[in-house]
Amino acid sequence: MNVFKLTPQAIRHFQELLKSSPESYGVLVRVLNKGCSGMKYDITIDEVSKEWEKTQYQNEKIYVEKSSISHLKDVVIDLQTLSLGQTKIVFLNPHAKNMCGCGESFNLDGKDA
Repeated sequence: MNVFKLTPQAIRHFQELLKSSPESYGVLVRVLNKGCSGMKYDITIDEVSKEWEKTQYQNEKIYVEKSSISHLKDVVIDLQTLSLGQTKIVFLNPHAKNMCGCGESFNLDGKDA
């Protein structure tokens, strides 16, 4: 299932994280109803559940929560390198209308939560 796009840097990052996890674990990408703008991206590494939806990256063990699919349409997930060699996962969502000041949450309808 094509839901979102991962950059090669993000794929490598998730592969590295999964190396130290049990074989039954995978990466879950979802959107939670929280944050000052209403929705917040969440990435979890946990034991794969039959409730998780396979993505086009299933060979990389990357899944999406079914209730989040519509919120992740056309999103690009990237790993960016910050100063001092730190890295950060960023979500580039062309449908996001507002983001909170700290950049942690967003909404899709253009209204603050």
